Amino acid sequence: MKLLTPAIFEPFPEVVAGMSLRDKHQDGNLSMTENGTDAETARNNRERFCRELGFEEDALAYHPQQRHGKDVHLVHEEFHHRSGDGLIAQQPGWLLGVTVADCVAVLLYDPATGTYGAVHSGWRGSSQNIADAAIAKAVKEFGVDPRGLYAWISPAGGGDSYQVGSEVANQFNPRYSQPVEDDTWLFDNKSVVHDQLMGSGLEPGRIEMSQLDSITNQELHSARRDGESSGRMLAAIGVISV
Repeated sequence: MKLLTPAIFEPFPEVVAGMSLRDKHQDGNLSMTENGTDAETARNNRERFCRELGFEEDALAYHPQQRHGKDVHLVHEEFHHRSGDGLIAQQPGWLLGVTVADCVAVLLYDPATGTYGAVHSGWRGSSQNIADAAIAKAVKEFGVDPRGLYAWISPAGGGDSYQVGSEVANQFNPRYSQPVEDDTWLFDNKSVVHDQLMGSGLEPGRIEMSQLDSITNQELHSARRDGESSGRMLAAIGVISV
């Protein structure tokens, strides 16, 4: 299985992180709801993904349904899979994952406290600033100082290709959208999330933002390009004991 690996976490040997890529030769769909892939194949894909990162599949914490909201859940021994869009943990041994296909995935790590997280931020999640909700939860539960956090922003629909209507563009500062025709705008969700992270207190040098565009890059799944049957990428972060 082909994976994209964030560079921002390389200084930390205890951190394992990656995002699956679309595979032309194998079914690379990591959707939790199949999306055109049968349930057995989807589970096998998740097992392969986890093995690539050195985990068993039962260590993978994820949301069976992502709601495009701002619900962030703590992951611990009594964690039960539930709907939501963000996961935070401090205990090593978990692999926290979110699925995307044009939406932004954010992976977080705080070396001072060992706190880590995964966030799904589509335009709806960005309009509610779920990234800040996740960071606020990490601050409250684990005493994280946002200035010490490291973050990776995944490939997503790019600002030159992700089209939205005025009902979306008008929810954000005008600098994140470019008009292209009547009631159609090009929207830069990755930049929105980047600036939200900085607004939450992260240092700019501790944020890595992928420049890959899921809509134009054939190595990535895209719901905008491929329709409702599009697969999903799984972006995940885990912490191991070293």
